[in-house]
This record gives sequence, structure tokens and C-alpha cells, in this order.
Amino acid sequence: MNPSDARGSNHFAGALVFCQQAAEKSLKAFLTWHERTFRRTHDVEELGKDCQAIDLTLGALIEEADVLSDYAWKLRYPGAPYTPEQEEAEVMFGIAGRVFREVQSWLPLETRISEDHDDNQS
Repeated sequence: MNPSDARGSNHFAGALVFCQQAAEKSLKAFLTWHERTFRRTHDVEELGKDCQAIDLTLGALIEEADVLSDYAWKLRYPGAPYTPEQEEAEVMFGIAGRVFREVQSWLPLETRISEDHDDNQS
């Protein structure tokens, strides 16, 4: 779902939490693929540093993606400190997508999900 399709700030908050999760899980997948252990954490920067130990070219992307770490807690529970706007959700959606695509580019072709993937295929 594109964040611009969401209606209302609660949807934007949820989208931001999922953006953080997408980046976190992508980095954990990268580490798992390379048989590297990692600490149980939601910190994108920490996971990213572990990924950079494998590939230094990930540095700029990890630095950009670190902003997603706060969404693991900031908007996840009732009483969030602020109400996110659509523009913020769109920017974070782009960052999370870049992390996912970069990690996916390191995986063998048969493990990748295509942009036009249809979950209804058998």
C-alpha cells in the first residue's frame, strides 16, 4: 500500500511503524543470509552496522535509514507524542523500500520477490 492511499493520521502512524519493521526485517534477513548472528533489537542503525561489516557500500543507506528506528516505539502505542503527516509517511516509505530493494539485490534470484508479485499465484 502506498502511504498516500491512507486516510487519516492513524493510518500514517501505522504505515510508519510498518516502514520501520520492513527495514529492520530486511537487515535481519541480510544478516541471516550471511549467517551472522545479531542481538535482539529494533535499532536499524545497530543492525545496519552489522550489515556494513559485510558490505561497506551499505553505509550511506544505513545512515539514511537510521531515522526509522524511532518508529519502533514512537507511534506504535496509544498516546503517541505527535500525529504524523502524509509527507513524512511517504518519505519513510521510500527509505524502507530502498532498504528492502538493496537487501533483495544481494539475494539469489530465486529468493527475490518481484515488484509485480501476485500472492494469489499457485
